[in-house]
Amino acid sequence: MKIILPRGLEVDLDNIPEDLEEQVQKCFAEYTRGTRPDFMYHDKLLFIDRMAERAHRAKDADDAVMDAMKDCLEYRVNTYGEIPNASDYLDTVFMEHCYNLGQRSTRLYDHEFIKDQGNYDDKIMKVLCRAIKAVMDYEWGNDGING
Repeated sequence: MKIILPRGLEVDLDNIPEDLEEQVQKCFAEYTRGTRPDFMYHDKLLFIDRMAERAHRAKDADDAVMDAMKDCLEYRVNTYGEIPNASDYLDTVFMEHCYNLGQRSTRLYDHEFIKDQGNYDDKIMKVLCRAIKAVMDYEWGNDGING
């Protein structure tokens, strides 16, 4: 199983590279190229946000809402034998559900990154911890790219 971090960094969860930190720092150096050093913390946090989104395989908002609507339809048909009304999608319960889905897709911690895929959640969290530390430890000019 593989996850793809920002800048296309592919990590095989069954064979995590020993030099993961160096690879992450190289990707981050490319990501932050051209940024003034005093704004690098902005880039660090944005890069970490992108890592969380990638680990969750976050969808575009339109796709995520459409999937939530389909799930609602399927649930109502299977459970009650009825098709939901348009008003069921406009109520605050459904909107709250969509909001929570969006929030969840950006969290660093999740016990269900990948449903029904074995023990990959722990591996993903370990990769994220190592990658976050690598980004936070990155210093301007120590990479030969910036500085």
